[in-house]
Amino acid sequence: MNSSTGNKPPATFDHATVSLIGDRKLNQDRTRIVERDDCLLLALGDGLGGHPKGEIAAQILIDTAGELFQQAANPIGTARQLLEEILIEAHHRITEFGTRQEPPILPRSTAVVAILHEERAWWAYVGDSRLYIIRNGKVLERTKDHSYVQMLHEEGIISHAEMDNHPQRNFITRCLGGSVWPPQGSFGQISQLEKNDILLACSDGFWEHLDDDQLAATLSDEPDLEQCLRELALTATELADPHSDNVTAAAVRCNFNHPAQGEAIEDDLDEAIDALQAAMRKLGKIPPRE
Repeated sequence: MNSSTGNKPPATFDHATVSLIGDRKLNQDRTRIVERDDCLLLALGDGLGGHPKGEIAAQILIDTAGELFQQAANPIGTARQLLEEILIEAHHRITEFGTRQEPPILPRSTAVVAILHEERAWWAYVGDSRLYIIRNGKVLERTKDHSYVQMLHEEGIISHAEMDNHPQRNFITRCLGGSVWPPQGSFGQISQLEKNDILLACSDGFWEHLDDDQLAATLSDEPDLEQCLRELALTATELADPHSDNVTAAAVRCNFNHPAQGEAIEDDLDEAIDALQAAMRKLGKIPPRE
């Protein structure tokens, strides 16, 4: 995907997705990447186990995200508002789907939605599916889970190490669906992405058994993004065996085609010389080109 708007450098995005069923009977995770003009949408949902039709809830999320992204007159100028609209509309569509069933049900899903444009990114999320921003082999930013153990940790009741083995570590405090009122999403943005930055959205089945530092280093070192995601997903599945959850991830690598500084200066100088020579020919100061 290319862009040359204004003075911004042309940008391309490499992207890949992976989704494994793990040791479950059904894959309730869904993910989608949509390119439009000079921007990209990344969406991921994890249908909640223990509630019926979680896979439908996750599918509604990514379908709603793609639909509203394509319909938006200016997805970049209204990125924050668009992300909020996606979460609210997806929530209402999920609850409406549930009420149409006989008997009514309450399907639920987590959500991660991000919009990228050139050197900027905006994101929103609900639940414990995560978004990572990885730079130079390190985690630059990572979303904080809407989970019971995260809340206990922030209140100082349990340590970071205790979070991993807490009996209620999979209990989330916010999700799409499950109630009349939409949840309060969390939002973030970064205004200066750099070449080779990676945005990774993933379900808890992917991140739960992978160390953040190892995850960042592996993604940064491997040029084949699709192969790397699949290997990480297989590792997560094996580490959780025989109780692996669905394992899903989507990653986008940013490529910015900045010219080398010397090349840019040389190009500017050549253009200035050409313009000066053209003006002098027009005035008869130098002979015309043969």
